[in-house]
Amino acid sequence: MPKSEQRVFERFEMQMPALLMPQSSNDSPRPLFLLTRDISSGGAYFHTPDSFFEEEEVQVEMLIRISSAENEIHHLYLATTGEVTRRESSGVAVRFTGEYRLKPFV
Repeated sequence: MPKSEQRVFERFEMQMPALLMPQSSNDSPRPLFLLTRDISSGGAYFHTPDSFFEEEEVQVEMLIRISSAENEIHHLYLATTGEVTRRESSGVAVRFTGEYRLKPFV
């Protein structure tokens, strides 16, 4: 992989439910319910036909499924802010810019 394409964070292919809400809209922002394509500790790629602008600020909320050693399923709620770094016809890449908040989802 060329040096310019090396990733800082390991990326994991995971489809997780997510909510993406533009922060720059003059109208009341409409949340978009999406699925991730992949995620890392630095950002995620979201499948969406909706258009976003590069450098657009967004609110990100995700539901993360965790399996314990005892085969119990738990969910964590993640909330942060991000910035669109790339857009394609199939979706957008978002770099997380805010601090993470993880809470148990019950």
